[in-house]
Amino acid sequence: DVTPTLSYQLATPAERYVIRAGRVYTGEGDSYLENQDIHVEGATIVAVAPSDPNIEADVDASQYAVTPGLFEMHAHMGDTSERQGRVWLSYGVTTVRDPGSNPYVAKERQEAWDSGRRIGPRTHVTGYLTDGNRVYYSMAEGIVSDEHLAMALDRAAKLDLDFIKTYVRLPDHLQKKVVDFAHAHGMPVSSHELYPAVAHGMDHVEHIGGTSRRGYQPKVSRLGYSYQDVVELLSVGGMGMTATAVLPGFAVIVKEEPDWFATPQFDHFYGERAKRGYEIMVTRFGTGAAATAQANGKILRALTERDALLVTGTDSPFVPYGAGLHAELRLYARAGLSPAQILHQATMKSAQAAGVAAELGSIAVGKLADLVIVDGDPLNEIRDMDNVVMTIKHGYRYALETLLVD
Repeated sequence: DVTPTLSYQLATPAERYVIRAGRVYTGEGDSYLENQDIHVEGATIVAVAPSDPNIEADVDASQYAVTPGLFEMHAHMGDTSERQGRVWLSYGVTTVRDPGSNPYVAKERQEAWDSGRRIGPRTHVTGYLTDGNRVYYSMAEGIVSDEHLAMALDRAAKLDLDFIKTYVRLPDHLQKKVVDFAHAHGMPVSSHELYPAVAHGMDHVEHIGGTSRRGYQPKVSRLGYSYQDVVELLSVGGMGMTATAVLPGFAVIVKEEPDWFATPQFDHFYGERAKRGYEIMVTRFGTGAAATAQANGKILRALTERDALLVTGTDSPFVPYGAGLHAELRLYARAGLSPAQILHQATMKSAQAAGVAAELGSIAVGKLADLVIVDGDPLNEIRDMDNVVMTIKHGYRYALETLLVD
């Protein structure tokens, strides 16, 4: 065996600076702190206080709103791409959770972004989908025995993966082994199934409409409705869910909210050709999307009312990286959620589901400086989250124009 030295260090800025914010949404509550100075030292928020005219601000956001960095809780990032890192940050996304990918590619990208070798958000990665026989996706691993599972779990521990995801064919006794191993190693576990996964103690479930291949009922009817059993299992069982409402609802946004395309980010990274492609896709495959999105809205409202662990994610690249998350936020609004509820789910709730709420998800002293400066009033209109002026990740500042480069 040859073991090369592949060590790296987490990049952290050394400077101290002050952001003067006109409005601050902390990640909690439903109102702003107004006229605040956010003091950042290195990667950490060291003070949040009323603006002091005797202090010269380094970042003038006095006409803008500042929110915690957004979480994308379900995106498959595929091959390593320098450009993709800038896409995420340009849309205010400072953390991306990847629930299925080649583990070695995912770790290389994570280390490249964390070390500062390339620009990009934080990532939470799981590696291969842990599945049973006859896998569908190339990013899945078909587990054929207890011994095979033990090897896969050992790899997850040695690679220091952030969580484990079981897919749609893994037998019950192996799912329980995954949960026991992961929890013993401090890793959460996610599933495509709600039941019996919740009975095994799994922490999270993916998609309102996630599939099952083992005969158990899905979480949603063919018309897009979920019922009280689903709400109770998630609320009482304490299991989180990434809704990915954008999977059926994307066609609604493309068709009815064309301003979603009208951002500097979309124009630079995707452009007119991509816009036409999505419009053609909606024409061909968007039949029934509006009715399904409306039906999905029922469970979004029910889980929010119960204060369940509902978080935001998209299953990109089925929808475009970064931009797709903003389509998801708009669908939550169309379901009747307030902007404050939506932002809470895209920030603090997501940090809780990812197991990093002690460090991220809100703007508070001692938290890491992952912030978004936007032009507008996102607690009044969630669409204003599109208007990113600057994204700050781990204390590093990225003005939008510095990200929109070839």
